[in-house]
Amino acid sequence: MLVEIEASEPQNTMAPLQTPQFEEHLTSAFLNLSRALDETISATGVQAAMPQDVARRLKISRNLTWKVSKLVGGTDPYTALQHMPGEEGMEILLKASAAAGVSETMLEQVRQAQRALREVIGLHAGDRATFDLMLDGMGGANSGERLDASRKLAFRGNSGIWGIQARARLNTFFLTPSASDPDMLEYMLVSGLLDLRRLRANVSWPLFRPRYFSTDGLPWTRGPSADDQRGEQAGSRFSDKAGRSAIATDLNRGFQILPEFCSPDDPPIAIRHDQSGMVCMLEEGPIGNGGATTCYFGELIRNAAPRFAVEGSRFAELFAQIMLPVETLQIDLIVHKSFEWGLQPRVEMRGRIELEGFQNPPIIPIADQPHRLAGRPPVLQTPLTDRYEEIIASVMERAGWDLRDFNAVRLVVPYPPMHTMTVLRCPLPERPTSA
Repeated sequence: MLVEIEASEPQNTMAPLQTPQFEEHLTSAFLNLSRALDETISATGVQAAMPQDVARRLKISRNLTWKVSKLVGGTDPYTALQHMPGEEGMEILLKASAAAGVSETMLEQVRQAQRALREVIGLHAGDRATFDLMLDGMGGANSGERLDASRKLAFRGNSGIWGIQARARLNTFFLTPSASDPDMLEYMLVSGLLDLRRLRANVSWPLFRPRYFSTDGLPWTRGPSADDQRGEQAGSRFSDKAGRSAIATDLNRGFQILPEFCSPDDPPIAIRHDQSGMVCMLEEGPIGNGGATTCYFGELIRNAAPRFAVEGSRFAELFAQIMLPVETLQIDLIVHKSFEWGLQPRVEMRGRIELEGFQNPPIIPIADQPHRLAGRPPVLQTPLTDRYEEIIASVMERAGWDLRDFNAVRLVVPYPPMHTMTVLRCPLPERPTSA
């Protein structure tokens, strides 16, 4: 999680996902196959665009003719080829067409087009399963559903490999004008992990690492505060009884637990510090539902970043970093009603690869988009937890804000991949001449 005001548009110098050679080969093979199928079906006296008529004429399944209609009628190869029948289905279609009087010459044109497409798949992907994965990442209709299916498999696999999972991750960001400096904005974060479970014994895991960037785009680390150091001396537990009252009421003290919303209210979470800063660790404990934990953290930063675009600071970025297998990620961006620029954020999913010299993160395909929450104040209800509105009301009261002065957008991402950052990127407005 971090808030970043970035110097300039990030530049990704990695090779593009769609190489021109692959696009050319695929488009050519797709058009040839589509054209040959259209001519073949037309020769039977019906049109491919009418799959029920084709099914009756050729006495084959409507599911097969529906797939063929999508393949023939599509103009986008990445969408149309998602419906391509398998080898067995295509042979059923061709045999039925032959029985309906289609010439062998015309049928051979279809088979040649099939062979050409197989060559494209073999050259660029190796096999049909990998080819389908490549199509998933290139867009087209239903690509979001197909990406979700791949990510669900990754969620299950990573849960088994690492022995940990969470039902949901919530990140709620607040942006509002600074009360003390009209050129700055205030920032608050509430972050939660719901139903966090160990799936095997002796699992300890990093949950959160607050990260910050200066206005020139360079990372910086907040050193351990006196409160952090006292917590470490008391056993490195966020839930240290001596500090609970202050932690529960004063978000200005830095990244703090919200124990009244945690379950259990004394979660097994420890603070650690390393060369990269502070990290919140889940300690070892019982496996399965008996050791499940729900935990919330919060942080409020006054005069956090420039409110208007200036040289070196033109974008605000708000991040949710995924460090463990999670079923659902929800990001809410709650902005003051004067911040219209915050209601149409651009979404990116960036890979997190920690290698020296690796500066350009890969961009991961994401079909999910944010939507505006209706109402004034915005209706924040979520199926992920029945305490969400209570949590938001509590932290806003501590910050001295009124939800009626805010608007909100929400992004929901099923099965967000591990080692990624989901980013909401907002261009900062130019300073008005009267400001």
